[in-house]
Amino acid sequence: LAQGQSCIRFFSLPVPPSFSQLRAMVAPRRSRLSLVLLVALAFAIAVALRARVPTFVGARFGCNKALREHSVVSRFAGRSAEESSELRQVLLGGPPSAEAGRLAGAEGGAAASNAAMASNRLLHAMLKVRDVNASIDFYKRCGMDVLSFAQRPNGAATAFVGFGSYSDAEHFALELSAAAPKSVTGQEPIAVGDGFRYIALGGPSAEAALKPQTQDPDGYCVRCQSGVRSQDFFACLCLRVSNLDVSSDFYAGVLGMVEQEADSVGVPCDDNEVCRVFRFADGGGPGGRPAALRLVLADGPIEKGTGFDHLVLSTRDVERAAGIVKAAGAEVTLPPTVMFGINITGVRDPDGYSIYLVEEEGFRKSRSSKAR
Repeated sequence: LAQGQSCIRFFSLPVPPSFSQLRAMVAPRRSRLSLVLLVALAFAIAVALRARVPTFVGARFGCNKALREHSVVSRFAGRSAEESSELRQVLLGGPPSAEAGRLAGAEGGAAASNAAMASNRLLHAMLKVRDVNASIDFYKRCGMDVLSFAQRPNGAATAFVGFGSYSDAEHFALELSAAAPKSVTGQEPIAVGDGFRYIALGGPSAEAALKPQTQDPDGYCVRCQSGVRSQDFFACLCLRVSNLDVSSDFYAGVLGMVEQEADSVGVPCDDNEVCRVFRFADGGGPGGRPAALRLVLADGPIEKGTGFDHLVLSTRDVERAAGIVKAAGAEVTLPPTVMFGINITGVRDPDGYSIYLVEEEGFRKSRSSKAR
């Protein structure tokens, strides 16, 4: 019997634990495993949201950099352009968008503009003409001087006319360009179109010649300015645009111009005409103010024609200016290129008007050498 009991004990299996005992044994391990899984899941969700949410929200609701700029734009009040640029780099880490300039208002937009654009100036506008000499005679009667003249062997000619000295980059000028008389272009009439509205001139000679407006030999409208305040009698250049807000974003927010009162050019807007006026801070000659750009809201499609060719601005850093324009989503038609010894870049405004930005230092040196 004793031997039998020993065999039974030898071959018998241990009694299995109860369910409550098993749960007590597994619970600590399961809790630790669950915690690890939850942490991993939370981390994966955070990474996904970090990559996805800003893009989705920005595309869906327009939450872009301009809104971040708008939230801090009050910090630029009362600061110089240089201080504003430095503060912007700290707060936002990049150049301003076009929308931010408009959100900040006229003065705020200028203060928020990148320092590379703060000292930009309007230099000249190019008009295509049939006969340079006829155009020169007309603008001389308006009080302008011939600043330069060049004619090629085929008869094509270019002249700059304006008030004051063009070589100092202070006074706005007109570039009058005529194609070779025997070429196809030279025999075609100038299509002024309706994108170019007019230029406004002041001074005694202009008042006597215009009374109050007339057309030059090629059909460009020239108006008389009243209340001249500077030695530069070139009051403004007026263009038609399809959207004033979009154009304001470009000229103020991107190029660094400052919006002013619509009647500040001394030439009243036409009846039922909606317009805005922009100026750069610099230019205009001693004691004066720079020429203005007046933008008028078009009441229909714009026919730019082939007469008004482009605007030219001076800027300190062409490379940086091109980068700012490109970052704002505007078209860069000519990457920074050295032409005639000057670094230059070409862009288009929202309505397709051509604008060239030339290096200010190179321009001054080039004009000074030609003047000598």
